[in-house]
Amino acid sequence: MNKASGSTVFPTIEKYKEAVKYFAEFRKKEVIHNLGDEHAGIIFTNLFEQSNGQLRIVAGSLTSRISQTDEYLSALKGFLSKKDTKLYIMLDSIMDHSGNKNNSELDNFKSSRLSELLKGFQNKVEIILSSKRFYIKIDDKPKPIHFAVGDDSMYRLETDIKQRQAECCFNDSTFAKILSDSFDELYKEMSSDKSKIVSLAN
Repeated sequence: MNKASGSTVFPTIEKYKEAVKYFAEFRKKEVIHNLGDEHAGIIFTNLFEQSNGQLRIVAGSLTSRISQTDEYLSALKGFLSKKDTKLYIMLDSIMDHSGNKNNSELDNFKSSRLSELLKGFQNKVEIILSSKRFYIKIDDKPKPIHFAVGDDSMYRLETDIKQRQAECCFNDSTFAKILSDSFDELYKEMSSDKSKIVSLAN
C-alpha cells in the first residue's frame, strides 16, 4: 500500500480546527496533515460527524486519551445514533502474531469510557482483535499504520502510530475504498476465529 499526496498546513490549532470543519462539511479534496493527540481528536470528531453509513477503524487498543474525551465520545455517539449506521473496529495491539491475548490491555479497553458508550449500541458495533497489522511503504521501508474510513469516501491514515502523524481527506473515494477493501479482507480473515471477536456484553 502506497500513498503520496500534497498537504495543507495551518499555523494555529484554532485555524486548524476551523479548516478541518470547513473541509469536512464541504467535502474538500485537499489533504490535511496532523501530528499529535489534539490534531487527531479534531479529525476523528469531524469524521464521525460527517459519516452517515459505515465507519471502519483500525487502532491499537483504543484506550488512549483521545478516545476517552468528551468531544470524541459525543461525536461517535452522534454517529451511532443515526439511522442505519454501523461501526467496525479492528484492534491490533491486544493480540500478538501467535494469537496470544494481552488480557490486561483487553480489560483496560472493556472498562474504558469508550467501551461503556459502545455497549449502548451493541447491535451497531462489531469489534475484532487482529494478530496481523497493516503496513505502508515509506522510503522503501514498511511501517505499521492505523486508519479510519467513513462512508468509503473519507479517511484518516496514521503513518506514525507513536507520534500520531497522519493525513486526512474528506473527499477521496478512490483511496478510501482501497483502505476499506483492505480492512474488509483482514476483518473477514480474523473474524473466522471466534476467540478474536470482542463481546461488549457484561
